[in-house]
Amino acid sequence: MKNKDLVKKDLNSLKSIMGMLKNKSLIQSILKLVNDYNIKIEDSTLRKIADIANGDVRTALNGLEVAVLTTNMEADGYIHITDEVINVLKRLGCIVKVTSDEILMQSPVLLKSINEEVDTYPSFPTDLQPILSTVLLKANGESIVKDNVYKKRISHIKELNKLSGNIFYENETIYINKSHITNGECISHDLRCGFALICAGVMSDDFIKIKNAENILRGYEDIINKLTSVGVTIKQIL
Repeated sequence: MKNKDLVKKDLNSLKSIMGMLKNKSLIQSILKLVNDYNIKIEDSTLRKIADIANGDVRTALNGLEVAVLTTNMEADGYIHITDEVINVLKRLGCIVKVTSDEILMQSPVLLKSINEEVDTYPSFPTDLQPILSTVLLKANGESIVKDNVYKKRISHIKELNKLSGNIFYENETIYINKSHITNGECISHDLRCGFALICAGVMSDDFIKIKNAENILRGYEDIINKLTSVGVTIKQIL
């Protein structure tokens, strides 16, 4: 039964020989590695590591090593690596199915409220915190989100208030209550704030206007057409 120090040693020793593998065998190679060294890893996390590596075995191993060394070993002697984003979606009440090349999701009629702490991997990522706290405006009851990475990533909150969002920040914690999003004008202060406001617009029965749209457009490639393809009514005002 291996502990983290032994796993780290194994990973380091393998780095020198894994570079000879062809790119097309990257995922299979990682899968063999995690099986050989008693690491349990979800398919979605495996694909994420492979995508980030972009075919480079050494980068993939580095990513896997970080995941191993920042995850607690369970009582059964295995290191369980999970995708917290998928876990959060399930806790909200969504039906989520992860396949080899896609994620299928069905939202419930009413989302469940949750308490979530945002932190470094493998916790829920801080980049998605503004989106999560916006989506929770549709959840039944009060939700609480605490961002331990960027405590002041809260520029979206005052903008959501302009749209009748019942959300506020106190003692380094975000409190969110079920809200009916109304039409209005708001400002995209940065990339994450901007997409959170798009989510608010999707949840509204009316149109909202988002200023400083360049903050959104520079970070998401072809975002207008992609959202339109899934039924969102959105357009850029030139």
